[in-house]
Amino acid sequence: MVSRKYRLGGGVSRLPLLAASFLILALAMTAARLGAGESMDGIVASVDGEPLTMHDLKAFSAQMGVKFPEGDDPVSVSIRRDELRGLIESKLMDMEM
Repeated sequence: MVSRKYRLGGGVSRLPLLAASFLILALAMTAARLGAGESMDGIVASVDGEPLTMHDLKAFSAQMGVKFPEGDDPVSVSIRRDELRGLIESKLMDMEM
């Protein structure tokens, strides 16, 4: 049983609320770092269950001769989006062969 100090009025536990708040905070911090152009080697997409990481995206951009932008301005975001589409299309094409 949850101790009294972790209960709201009416006997409702605060633990799920605290866990949800922590999860939201962690997601917001991650989104802020990605939006700020910080490079994390997190998963950016998945093709047929195979994860594609930020490292994969940067390597694909370099292979295509595109300088991978790190900023969060609209032009940089557009270039990263286009490169991600190209990487996904490339993976799909490889799977068809």
